[in-house]
Amino acid sequence: MKKHETELLIQKKKNSGSDKKLNKMKTCLALFEWYKKESNFLNTGYYDMYKKQCNPSDINVSEYKKRLWNFWEDTVTEVENKPQMEGSPLGVRWLWAGTNYRRMIEPLHIAEFYKKSGARNYKNGGKRPKHFILLEQWLEKEIKGKAKRQMSATSNEDSCFWAHVEDAIILCNLLNNGESVTDVEKVTYKEELKKFEDYVWDVIDNYAVCPDIFLEKGSFMRWWKQYKGIVGSSYSSQLADYMNSRSYLKYT
Repeated sequence: MKKHETELLIQKKKNSGSDKKLNKMKTCLALFEWYKKESNFLNTGYYDMYKKQCNPSDINVSEYKKRLWNFWEDTVTEVENKPQMEGSPLGVRWLWAGTNYRRMIEPLHIAEFYKKSGARNYKNGGKRPKHFILLEQWLEKEIKGKAKRQMSATSNEDSCFWAHVEDAIILCNLLNNGESVTDVEKVTYKEELKKFEDYVWDVIDNYAVCPDIFLEKGSFMRWWKQYKGIVGSSYSSQLADYMNSRSYLKYT
């Protein structure tokens, strides 16, 4: 009996220590909300401001990003190595904390990735860090069958959204450089862009993206302007009609 009580006490202390660490990481993550507000004020957006690295606050953001990364990478590895039980491997509270981390920090990692020359295909090219993949998989199991939201997200639900945007911009650039692209490649690239267009409309229609994707100096709007030039001003689709009518200004 005493041995059992001792084990429970040790576990309780361990849980208490873990909760304190989690709360500390939540405080650290909250600082990114301030950075996000600053980027919106500059009409650039969180993702693009970090990618450009032209703001003094970027240095602090990089430091906090590293701290959060180390914490969650270690946490996910530890959980992964434990015997799995029913339900979320992390527990609901930790899972949502990990989800907030993934949605806030993975875009910054993507920004660093696409700054490299020739970088592309982040999500499906085997370049995505494992702890992001597992956090996403665990969340999908937890929310399966839940009702969709009726208001825009405070951060993009798909933490790889900006990787999709970057790959779409690359396709537009390839099409605009027509001399070095074969007819077969043109067809393939346009098909891929149509898939991306459908994906974008789906996340907008389901309020799964943050309104800051529509900021004029951001990468998404840069993609849209390039894509509009490729498909032509008379092109009609749900996304094209939505963007051309500037209905996104009412997206909240």
